[in-house]
Amino acid sequence: MGAHATQPVELLDQLRDLPGVLGAFVVSNEGALLAQALPPEHAGRASTAAQRLPLLVDALAQGHKVQSFSLRFAEHRLYLQSLEGAFLAVLTELTCDTILLKMTLNIAGRRLACLVQP
Repeated sequence: MGAHATQPVELLDQLRDLPGVLGAFVVSNEGALLAQALPPEHAGRASTAAQRLPLLVDALAQGHKVQSFSLRFAEHRLYLQSLEGAFLAVLTELTCDTILLKMTLNIAGRRLACLVQP
């Protein structure tokens, strides 16, 4: 990742420099959309997704504390990573390098935790 971002949207934008990453957004544990950097064709759906994602994460976790999830759709993957009081959602193409993405998300998650206060 390039220069240190000082705003959540800047950091989310930097994630799109990774090959295969289409965009990202941050959602509070209550379902509020806190920040987003998505292409226009997906940006309009972010608020609706944000409201539903906490329920989905709770259902998938089944009462356990989970750091991350990966959901596969027909043409995309959605990676969810826990933050303090929120989580980071990253939309990727199926061809995205998973190992590189996970390493990048660990760094981005630490930076976002300092920038985003839900």
